[in-house]
Amino acid sequence: MKIYTKTGDKGQTSLYTGERVLKTDMRINCLGEIDELCSYIGLVKAEAGEAETVNLLSSVQKTLFDIMAGVATKNDLKYALGEEKTLELERAVDKLQDKGGGFKGFVLPGTNVKSAHCDIARTVARRAERNINRLAEVCEVDNGALVYMNRLSDYLYSLARYYDGISI
Repeated sequence: MKIYTKTGDKGQTSLYTGERVLKTDMRINCLGEIDELCSYIGLVKAEAGEAETVNLLSSVQKTLFDIMAGVATKNDLKYALGEEKTLELERAVDKLQDKGGGFKGFVLPGTNVKSAHCDIARTVARRAERNINRLAEVCEVDNGALVYMNRLSDYLYSLARYYDGISI
């Protein structure tokens, strides 16, 4: 099977349901943003080193695939996120904060490569979150996905500060 299908050569693509939409459709934009985020998280994961962080970031990537499936199927409830995924991120943020002493303010990104990549992933997560919220203004979107995306950027911020060696 070839990787190219030629079905998108005229500016259209298919949702998971088979429905053809323009490549400028809000859903396609959201899918692209989440896909970009998943790739950046892959970069963070490749640099992480600690098994616990690698495992959590792998879980995050799988969850992002579920969110993409929900977007691509027009919110098929079988892809709806339960509260547990968000709680997993909150527990990870709490652990990082416990190691660093709590939030003490914002810092300039770029102390080191690991934290800088986390900060890029965080900003992509925020952009993806904004786009999913825009989509939610015009059609139904899984609320669990909205909450998860918000918490994900908190986790990435906390992980960046942990890599900076800065108290958060």
